[in-house]
Amino acid sequence: MPINRRLKLFIVTNSVYNNIDYEDLKGVEHDAVRIKNLLVDDPNTALINADDYYILRDADSFQMRDELTLFIKQDCHPTDQIIFYFSGHGSTLLNGDYGFCAKDTFHLEDSEHPVATSTLRYQDVIDIIHHSRMEPLIIIDACYSGHIGRITSQLNESIRTSLGESYALITSSYSSATSIDENDGGLFTKAICSAAKNGSKTLQRKEKLTLQDLFSSLRESLGLMYEPVHPQMFLGNGLSDMFFVKNTKYKPRRERLTNAHARVLRALYEQDEPYYLKFSEIQPLGPTEYTTWRKLELWGLIEYVPVPKGGHLTLVGVEFVSNNIPVSKVLQFDPNTETWATAPTSPIVSITDYP
Repeated sequence: MPINRRLKLFIVTNSVYNNIDYEDLKGVEHDAVRIKNLLVDDPNTALINADDYYILRDADSFQMRDELTLFIKQDCHPTDQIIFYFSGHGSTLLNGDYGFCAKDTFHLEDSEHPVATSTLRYQDVIDIIHHSRMEPLIIIDACYSGHIGRITSQLNESIRTSLGESYALITSSYSSATSIDENDGGLFTKAICSAAKNGSKTLQRKEKLTLQDLFSSLRESLGLMYEPVHPQMFLGNGLSDMFFVKNTKYKPRRERLTNAHARVLRALYEQDEPYYLKFSEIQPLGPTEYTTWRKLELWGLIEYVPVPKGGHLTLVGVEFVSNNIPVSKVLQFDPNTETWATAPTSPIVSITDYP
């Protein structure tokens, strides 16, 4: 049975900067709205409850650390999974770490790197999440964000310990490349939302998609729009399924009770109790009857017998063939419970509906 996990979302967007080294950004507020709509508001894609997200806008470095810590401490549980999303300026740090720039981020004179304590460091984020024991999906729409992947792939001992190999990281660019900010939002974030809303027809049997499922279409769309925006993805070896959105192309597995099934049921009922036929005795009924008869187990109408191979009617099957009870014509598979149940709008049928 799949584990029921809550998915949490912490969004950080910084568009206003006090230091002249950083230009104010026009599109990051649109990024926050777009990500929230995708993951919380849109019933076609959203997997996150309305009380399981937090947006932090234009914060200083102390607020960024404190609010993330408070959100995890008060609102999260170790079995939860968390998406940390950042849109804004980012920079490599002198010690090799990566800094998410805050509105108070500043440089010392003649230094190309910001002062580390005036940023939210990548290591800060990992350490804070580590203490919650949640699995993180980290999405970064910022310049030079691919540097985080380099840090993670090199896995210094403290990050290895904190991540525990259970993480997913996706960045908007190479370690030496900038991201593209437009008036209506970043190209990278727009591409993520577009890929998610388009869903996956190839994976139409998956009700929910991971970001890994969408990554190839994300890369393809960004390559067509703007070549330098080249997303990178890094996955821990111990990461469990972390579903990102509902699949808008999802088509559930369905099975329909057919005339061929009814012929098998009647043939079984014509036998003496326990209404049993061997495989070889079912085969002459027809190729469709022979190849699909075991699907009757989904309705609980027959039971498979391994030795000798064949099947017999159940008590429910006897009642149905006797026209004492009806059944659902169409069953649908629920991937959450891994069971079959009556499909929405399925008609109810009796044996007399199958002449």
